Amino acid sequence: MEIKTTFSILPIYGQVAILDAETADIPEWKTGNESCVAAAQAILVATQADTAGRVTVHVSTSNDEESRGELKIFSGTISIPSKKLQVGNIISGELTSFDLGASEYSIHIYANRVEEPSEIRIVLD
Repeated sequence: MEIKTTFSILPIYGQVAILDAETADIPEWKTGNESCVAAAQAILVATQADTAGRVTVHVSTSNDEESRGELKIFSGTISIPSKKLQVGNIISGELTSFDLGASEYSIHIYANRVEEPSEIRIVLD
């Protein structure tokens, strides 16, 4: 299944979530200074504050785009047992859903800057 889409969300409390649609295992921030925190079925990415505006999110299943000067802030795996991925903000309920064909993916997350990014790119392999 190929995905290539861009959307924007209001990042309440300065975070974007990437998670299995049915998980309750949400990671917790340890210090509040992390770029992201991860659990087996969910990743939270720190972004600019919601008062600074919406965050642009790019999601794709291939890394064929040229780098736009982005920084890799996370590389690992994510388990999606429901085969339905959600990306957005849990607190506001502003979540975009993707039906996937597999239950585990390698995931790479890039940001336009390390601190308070206004744009992130999520690549699932």
